[in-house]
Amino acid sequence: MSSAALRNEFPPAPRPFSPHVPNVHVQPPFVFVQAEWGYREVVRHLDETGAMTEADLNALGAEGWELAGILQDGRSVRYYLKRQLR
Repeated sequence: MSSAALRNEFPPAPRPFSPHVPNVHVQPPFVFVQAEWGYREVVRHLDETGAMTEADLNALGAEGWELAGILQDGRSVRYYLKRQLR
């Protein structure tokens, strides 16, 4: 057999895709939207209902509420929550 019969020939590899087009620059638009927030205060009296549990906080989180702060005032605790309206 000749060496030409044993030689495998493959087509050249394709050139990588280049998204760059000379002298063209596309700037995506910027849209600024002012966020609107809703706030909620939950007061729990420790002697009556106790503090909020993990299940309580998860239920509020499922509604989109995020715990923003806590204030203990004697035997009551105030939970301050917020959520983005739009």
